[in-house]
Amino acid sequence: MPLLFVAAVLLIVLSLALGGAAIALAVWFTGTWWRFVRYHRHKGLELPDGPTWGDRIRAWILEGAAILRLMTYKAEWGPRAVPFADDRLPPVFCVHGFTQDRTNFSRIRSVLYGLGRSSIAINLGRPGRAPERYADRLAERFAELLLEVPEGPIDVICHSMGGLLFRQILRDHPELRPRVRTVVTLGSPHHGTAASRGPLRRIPEAKGLHRKSAWVLELPTLAELLPEARTITVAGTADYVVYPKETCHLIGSEAVDLPGVGHAGLLVDPRTLALIREVFQPLAAANLAEPETNA
Repeated sequence: MPLLFVAAVLLIVLSLALGGAAIALAVWFTGTWWRFVRYHRHKGLELPDGPTWGDRIRAWILEGAAILRLMTYKAEWGPRAVPFADDRLPPVFCVHGFTQDRTNFSRIRSVLYGLGRSSIAINLGRPGRAPERYADRLAERFAELLLEVPEGPIDVICHSMGGLLFRQILRDHPELRPRVRTVVTLGSPHHGTAASRGPLRRIPEAKGLHRKSAWVLELPTLAELLPEARTITVAGTADYVVYPKETCHLIGSEAVDLPGVGHAGLLVDPRTLALIREVFQPLAAANLAEPETNA
């Protein structure tokens, strides 16, 4: 009887916790979407997250599922990427965004592993700092990678704020540029985000990602930093964290819009994963062909 009582109490507590988390997620989601709507209406812009309410509701469901999926990766319930695949292929360097960590790339790294690509995902440390203060750790780890893999090109995938941080270290450390072959940024606010307004600007990272932030305005474009590299910028049209969607793109880079995909969804959506395969599979084939060409 006591065991049944304890089990019942635990079940109730768990249900309340899950219910509370669901309510908190719903409140946050509703608030971010309403701010998204207000911004686009104020600017006289068409809402890009879908022409119908059915499209929007589908986008909300997919983004909620993506957030929950990323949470399972943090708890190590989701798939864990194997760090090394084919030693003949150069690694892919993954840079996460604000408040996040390297587990965000679990699904993408699994796809890369399926292509025979090893990958390295960095943890940038605790949040609550101006964005540029993350750069030292990023530059240090990227320089270490270049020493660990002394030859061949390096490919890079960045999510959200990670894309701007990578641009910063390329600006501040020109010696890191020559071996970068490909950069893909996912939902990176290259021109700042309109979500960073009002009370949110009290958060150091959000203040640094404001549309008029000096840090954002002074960073060179990827094309300027890496004129020989292929650079691809990806935006989700249902991204309620980084908007308007044009802020995700840079002059001189290939621009890709994924309809109905949100900020978290850019890390797990099948369309993102298909794009990763499309970009990186030919690179893997080219690397494997190089020894035969040189022979």
